[in-house]
Amino acid sequence: MILRGQSKDVQLSNFTSSLEVSVDRGDLEIRPGRLPLEKIDAKTRAGNISVSLPEVSKFTMDAVTERGEADNSWGEPLRQDRREKGGRIEGGVGTGGAAIVLRTDRGRVSVDKGNTATAPVAPDAQATLPPPTAPRAPAGPPKVESL
Repeated sequence: MILRGQSKDVQLSNFTSSLEVSVDRGDLEIRPGRLPLEKIDAKTRAGNISVSLPEVSKFTMDAVTERGEADNSWGEPLRQDRREKGGRIEGGVGTGGAAIVLRTDRGRVSVDKGNTATAPVAPDAQATLPPPTAPRAPAGPPKVESL
């Protein structure tokens, strides 16, 4: 999915494909809708970017703000570096995960864990139902009562 805009705040949640979003001015709030994660590329010139990922996610992160704060609520193994006027969050969780790239010229970038109780489930983890049973034939001839 590709989204481009000028001056809007954008909230994206429950999406299931790769994402490329870019706005000139506005905040981006991103919450993917299922696992495994797909590639995410989010950019804004002036605005905050917030990403919330399920705790069981696998991904590599490269999040940069040129002028603003970087907030790593995910914790290890993501590393947070502060610069003179900006910051960076980088690292990886698990192996073979999606690439997540976040960029803002002016604003905060934040990465945090979503609620594991409501973490989306991959489509191959569906419940298995027993096969349907055939209808039973009546046992013997029907009973007829006369009045």
